[in-house]
Amino acid sequence: MKVVEYTQAFSDRLDAAIAKADFDVPLLSRPQYVRHMFLRDPHSRLQLLLSTEGAVVATLGSEYVRMQSGSRSLAVAILSNTYSFEPGAVTFLLHRWMKTCEIGILFPGNLQMRQLIARQKRWVQIPGLRTLWLNWDYPVFAHDPLWKRLAKPVISRATRVDAGAFGSLVSRGARGAITVRNEDRIPENLPRWDGGFGLKLSEGADYLNWRFDTALDYVRYRLFSVWVAGSRCGAVVLAEWPHCVVVSYCDGDDPDDLAGGVLLAIAEVNQGEHRYRKVLLSAIHARMRKAFERAGFRPDPVETPFYMASFGDQSVPESDGDWLLNLEFGDAGAMFGLVYTGP
Repeated sequence: MKVVEYTQAFSDRLDAAIAKADFDVPLLSRPQYVRHMFLRDPHSRLQLLLSTEGAVVATLGSEYVRMQSGSRSLAVAILSNTYSFEPGAVTFLLHRWMKTCEIGILFPGNLQMRQLIARQKRWVQIPGLRTLWLNWDYPVFAHDPLWKRLAKPVISRATRVDAGAFGSLVSRGARGAITVRNEDRIPENLPRWDGGFGLKLSEGADYLNWRFDTALDYVRYRLFSVWVAGSRCGAVVLAEWPHCVVVSYCDGDDPDDLAGGVLLAIAEVNQGEHRYRKVLLSAIHARMRKAFERAGFRPDPVETPFYMASFGDQSVPESDGDWLLNLEFGDAGAMFGLVYTGP
């Protein structure tokens, strides 16, 4: 067995492993996504485990970022795109990866990974993270009785929310009126907002402009600055597809003002024929979640599986319900936009 870092030279071998798999590997089968996420910037890399014959038997993606928890700056690695093409192969990559980072973050998307993590005492499950949905239809299943199949589309239409009207819901913040401005790039002099959140991403403009490149061909990223009383107090990034919008990233110095800025940014892109377009976001911060629910977002009844582990001297922070975690940590945001088009 041999571990290598993915380069374009391994694309044919990765494609061959995916073609033989009896499960879906939706993002790694998209060349544009793989090139952007794993070949363009050192923040993010894809490890491959090769068999003695040179075939790809497992993959493990990792995005290395800085996060802020109070006065502590944490070096964090976020796992994504972990797959075993042979039984147990990804476990080898996972144990090797643990030796390369101080703190790990994982959003296990399948039962096999959750069971693997549950057997390891270092991983701590963090409660409270929810995905919130706006205008996501009630799915109609073949086994539904006729009345339910007829009723679900009617209920979906009757309960949909005009996101273009969110401006009327956003009241003045404690410091003044909240507004947003469309931006072409994240500015190099982006302020460092230190207050308001117990844990959040603390990367600068170089990382953000790579991660949310507005010139990508598989997603349209929309960048917004948030202003209160003439002062820049936050930033919002939306990922836009014809069928949905994902709140990919946001940051600011006040949770209430930032939640208002997120709603105003959504209103900017969901106008006219798109005013009832689906929207997804994640929230662990209690006050921000309440603001989104008041606007019509429905929380998923099941919490999003979210784990952290310490592999060095830094301890895992304790959550007080005041963290800021966006949907595009790892691969969740891209998965919703590119794969889960909804019923």
